[in-house]
Amino acid sequence: MSLPRHPGPLIAPGSHVLRFVRLTIMATIPVANWGLALIVIGASGLAFSHAAAQDSDGTIDGWQWSTTETSVWEVGVEIKSSGIARNVSVAFPVPQDWPEQTVTLLDQKTSTRVGRVKLDPLPPGATVATARIAVISPDEPASILFQFQNERRCHALPDSPRSWQFFPRAPVGTEQFLRPSPYIESNHVRIRELSQRIPVEADDPAWDQVETIYDWLRDQFPYKFDEEIKTCLQAIEQGHGDCEELSSLFIAVCRSRGIPARAVWVVDHTYPEFLLSDGTGQPRWVPVQMAGTRLFGEMIELRPILQKGDNFRVPGSQQNTRYAQPTLVARDPGLMLRYICRPAN
Repeated sequence: MSLPRHPGPLIAPGSHVLRFVRLTIMATIPVANWGLALIVIGASGLAFSHAAAQDSDGTIDGWQWSTTETSVWEVGVEIKSSGIARNVSVAFPVPQDWPEQTVTLLDQKTSTRVGRVKLDPLPPGATVATARIAVISPDEPASILFQFQNERRCHALPDSPRSWQFFPRAPVGTEQFLRPSPYIESNHVRIRELSQRIPVEADDPAWDQVETIYDWLRDQFPYKFDEEIKTCLQAIEQGHGDCEELSSLFIAVCRSRGIPARAVWVVDHTYPEFLLSDGTGQPRWVPVQMAGTRLFGEMIELRPILQKGDNFRVPGSQQNTRYAQPTLVARDPGLMLRYICRPAN
C-alpha cells in the first residue's frame, strides 16, 4: 500500500498519536479522539549533539568545503484545540550538529502552560524536543519555538577518492545501514536482481564502483514527482521516482552489495550518502544527489539537515518510520498540530 505525501493522522492502536509521513516547512493536521498514551524519551539536555571535530588545517572530520553559509531558522510547533485538552505530550525533530552543519541555539519561546522542554537524541540520527502541556483551550493555544543559527557547509570533492576502499565489515554503529528499513527492501530478491544488472567492474576502485551504481540508477529511473510515497519495489515497477524513491533505490542497492548507506533529510528534500574507508582507514560518509543536478561525492545544499537515517522508532509508536516525525499524544479530541521549520524574518 502506498501512502500519500501529506496524509491524515496515523494512529497507533490504543493511543491517540499524531505522526507525519513527510517533513515539510509548515504543515497542519487534526487529531482524532483515541485513548491516552505517553511519550517517554531519555535523559534531558539543551545541547545540539554530535559536534564535529575541526582539524588543524581547517577541515572538519577530514572533509573540505566548497561553500559555507550561515542562516537563522525557527523550528517548533503550535497546538490549537476546539475544547479543553489536558496533559498533552508533544515531540518533534530539531536540527543537530553534523560534520557539514553546526547548530547554535539562539532563543527558545514557550507559551505559559508548556512544561520543561527537553532535547534528546533519537537513534540513528535525530534530536527530538519533547514537552508536556498542562492545558490547551480555544482561548489559550500552546506553542514551542526554537530559534537557532545554522552554519551549513557544502562538501567539496575529496582528494584522491580512488584510494578509498570498502570496509570488510561495517564499522561499529553502522550495521543498521546494511539492513532493510521502511520502504527500503534491500534484502528482497528483486533488489538483488536489479543490483546484478548494473555493470559494476569488481576490479575498479570502490569509488568508481559506487559511481557506476549511481549513474546507472539515474539513467534507468528518471525523476517524476508522485503524490504518494512508493517503496523501492513499487519504484522498480513504475520505472521512475522522486527524491525519496530514487534515494531509497540507491540505498537499497548499496546495502544489497554490503555497502552501508542512509538517507539525509533536509527541508523539503532527501538525498543519500554511502560509507567508505578513506586513505587513512577512517570512515567517510559520501553524499550523492539522486534527483536533479548530478553531484557524486560533493553536495551543494544549504538547507538545514533535519536528521539522518531511515529507520526510527518514535516514542509512543508501535512501528518504525522512515524519519522522526512530529508526534502528539493526548486523551482529548479536537487538537490541531502545526509543525514549523522556516527561515527567521
